[in-house]
Amino acid sequence: MAIGCGPKTAKVILFILNALFWLTGLIIIVIGAILASKTELKVLEELMAGRESMISNMAYGLIAIGCLIFVIGFCGCCGAIRESRCLLGTYIALVALIVVAEIAVGAFCAVKKQVIIDVTTEEFGKMVKNYTIPATAKNNGTVQSVDTIHKIFECCGLNGPSDFKKKPQSCSSTTNGCKDAILTKINNYAPYIIGGAVGLAVFQLLLMVLAIVLCRNTGKQEI
Repeated sequence: MAIGCGPKTAKVILFILNALFWLTGLIIIVIGAILASKTELKVLEELMAGRESMISNMAYGLIAIGCLIFVIGFCGCCGAIRESRCLLGTYIALVALIVVAEIAVGAFCAVKKQVIIDVTTEEFGKMVKNYTIPATAKNNGTVQSVDTIHKIFECCGLNGPSDFKKKPQSCSSTTNGCKDAILTKINNYAPYIIGGAVGLAVFQLLLMVLAIVLCRNTGKQEI
């Protein structure tokens, strides 16, 4: 059954947007992989030893969503080209599922951000209290970890150099405390994750509307 001008336009737009959708999935996979491999984030997660692996969960969640988007985009393109109700219906259901997943990831980041900040600063504070110059056999691992954090975040102590009886060499010339440095780093990442999830959800809702228009006006039943 032939479809009208409106649905034909929806078909073309849906195909073009799904090509972008494919690209979006690839970008999300890359972002998730970068977050999973970021040295700063790995250090933060090491500070949360014995707690939830929240940072890794967010990174791997993005990778999983990106892979699913990549597959869904293929389904949407095929459904648009073939004007198949079956493929389009499957596509609409999967996009709805991915929108819910992205909103969940965004909400998770928003809710857990303060937990990550509290836990990392608490654990780092304990490490600073056990820091000595020179290191002993008992606290050598702690000293190395604190020195690494100083260098990566370009900070010194939890609140500043005054946390130490003798300023460590790893502090260099900085007087900034690591509490503020960690907070800044987390605040730098969070808006991108939350904003990206919300923006992508809006884009996908548009894809759903176009797919519904095309699905309602096509008479093909088979793939």
